[in-house]
Amino acid sequence: SRSDVNILMTVNRDTKRILLTTTPRDSYVPIADGGNNQKDKLTHAGIYGVDSSIHTLENLYGVDINYYVRLNFTSFLKLIDLLGGVDVHNDQEFSALHGKFHFPVGNVHLDSEQALGFVRERYSLADGDRDRGRNQQKVIVAILQKLTSTEALKNYSTIID
Repeated sequence: SRSDVNILMTVNRDTKRILLTTTPRDSYVPIADGGNNQKDKLTHAGIYGVDSSIHTLENLYGVDINYYVRLNFTSFLKLIDLLGGVDVHNDQEFSALHGKFHFPVGNVHLDSEQALGFVRERYSLADGDRDRGRNQQKVIVAILQKLTSTEALKNYSTIID
């Protein structure tokens, strides 16, 4: 199916740093595999399957993608619930149309439904889809921080299931 979010995570083992690169879903790119390298919106690569999306991004960036994570809304909600929510810093006040949540500027704790609203909203953000990508990255970082915390490590079997 079509993807709403395409974020490459590059892990530098030497510096122990992670780089997140968001490619907007409406980027006009050559679609690999079933797309016969015809230009179209990146989101349409998903019509041909996950491999087509992966190959399209590999060709776009000239890198090999060794692993991927695919989440739908249900699995996203479950993950955030298992972590007890996430904490992010919000740079701009906005209201999300999905869930009708309001997010003030500053540090905010998000439960699963709020987190979904936070990562989905683009229309009420100053820079639209780019700001949505930034918000998605903030939630990914918050998830990683929670997953690497001592508390999460104690409960790893619950999270892995």
